[in-house]
Amino acid sequence: MLGSICWTEQPDEALGQRLFDTVQGNLHNPVREALWGNPGTVLAAIHMAEATRETRWVALVREAADALQAEMEIDADTGTWLWVQDLYGRPPVRYLGAGHGFAGNAYPFLRAAALLPVDQVSLMSERALATLQATALHADGGANWFPGINAQRPAHWLPPVQDCHGAPGIVCRLATAPHTAEWDTLLLQAGALTWHAGPLSKGAGLCHGTAGSGFAMLKLWRRCGEPIWLERARALAMHGHGQVERHRANYGRGRHSLWTGDLGLACLLWNCISGSDAFPTLDVF
Repeated sequence: MLGSICWTEQPDEALGQRLFDTVQGNLHNPVREALWGNPGTVLAAIHMAEATRETRWVALVREAADALQAEMEIDADTGTWLWVQDLYGRPPVRYLGAGHGFAGNAYPFLRAAALLPVDQVSLMSERALATLQATALHADGGANWFPGINAQRPAHWLPPVQDCHGAPGIVCRLATAPHTAEWDTLLLQAGALTWHAGPLSKGAGLCHGTAGSGFAMLKLWRRCGEPIWLERARALAMHGHGQVERHRANYGRGRHSLWTGDLGLACLLWNCISGSDAFPTLDVF
């Protein structure tokens, strides 16, 4: 991501080649998730393909998508398609969320839809819908997801409502899915649960804070065109602003990072003013 941002600021052939080699060398990373794996680094290739229109970048995006699709497998517990993650040297896991799992892996197919074969994008959208329908937890008109498939999960556990794991991330990554009744219902249910869960106590950031929930509201506003979602995004943004001010008063300093700090909240505030739903480092650089 940083290389792509640097190239945007000052296009350089050598930097572009290093970035190309890095993405290509990460196509089969066994973590199979967005933070370290192919689903994350391909976003830089998508950006470069859109910026340069060079054949090699378009081909790399397609190669990355093909590799990611080939690594899917049928899950015995759900009967749907999933990716298995190999993280931190621990036993393999089957994450569902945006940060480390399924939603984050499905996102590049939607983000790069204009660069990929139509039938591939359609197939991956169908698989994503089936998997999320099979794993959703429904309550009071809302939908949420546990971080992953875990047959040994204690009955008293509750799923988080965060961008990295839970309904906000599902919405933020998959809001451009096909406009069908099934997708509309699922995404609106996820948005309803996110709103009713309210601001996050962990802070105002994107990854596991109020800004992530706010962006989910913006995504639904863009998808549905209903003003209520923009109003909710703005309400969460203002609450997040208060969280930032309280944090600075309590600790004497801000949190100067994008995903876990004040910059993510600043992006949400700006989008609420400008009428954009562009998620930083995913939709735009």
